[in-house]
Amino acid sequence: FLSAQAAEQKEGLVGTLKVMLGFFTHPDIAEIFCSDEPNTIDIQDVDKGRVFCTAMPQTFQTERRYINTYIKLLFYTHAMMRFDKPKSARKGENLLIALMDEFQALATASEDGISDHNVIDRLRAANCCLILGMQSDASLFPVLGKETAQVLTLNCRSRIAFRQPDPEGAEAVAQFIAKVEKKKVSKSSGFMGANSSKTVNKEWDYEVQPGELMKMPDATAWIVHPSKKKIKMRIPAMDGAGKIPDWWK
Repeated sequence: FLSAQAAEQKEGLVGTLKVMLGFFTHPDIAEIFCSDEPNTIDIQDVDKGRVFCTAMPQTFQTERRYINTYIKLLFYTHAMMRFDKPKSARKGENLLIALMDEFQALATASEDGISDHNVIDRLRAANCCLILGMQSDASLFPVLGKETAQVLTLNCRSRIAFRQPDPEGAEAVAQFIAKVEKKKVSKSSGFMGANSSKTVNKEWDYEVQPGELMKMPDATAWIVHPSKKKIKMRIPAMDGAGKIPDWWK
């Protein structure tokens, strides 16, 4: 195909391919993700309970983003392919879980392809769960834009919210927790207390104020269920074996 193009076109195509695939050419990366050897694992193995975990040195900052995004989209595609099966064959399928920390570095928004905000609801219907860790809702705004980010976060129906680092994130969490009807009492009086009056108005206000969310102590979080049942609790630190360390006690 390349030999049939004019020299200028060929140079352009090769240059584009180098830009797109250059991050996979490092020998350490190619050995795992671009090897000529037969694959030892397949994304379909997640249906059998296999756990995929990527760990890359800090020297591969850009490569990490490309590869993790590719694996994420591959996982999405595999989960969506469950809809191609008969309904009877889907009853016994296991729950697929994707745990992505610092998700703002992996978020993608492409109207012509697979984007997080336009597949998250269908992934839920495919018996797939996404656990997305971010500093705050506002972390997604520079990547996806505010409106697109809100579509994504509103589809995350369960939430564990620790102390919020910024007002925008705190307000988003307060709005997610819900508003309640509160009574607001206003009193007024004339000179020396004469002609006093009291007015009671009902208005909707945040059940948990954004300011409270920005002042919560360490290791304390609001846990909100999709039913809007919620609890504020202190979550202890745990080691890799799930044990609470002595320093916490």
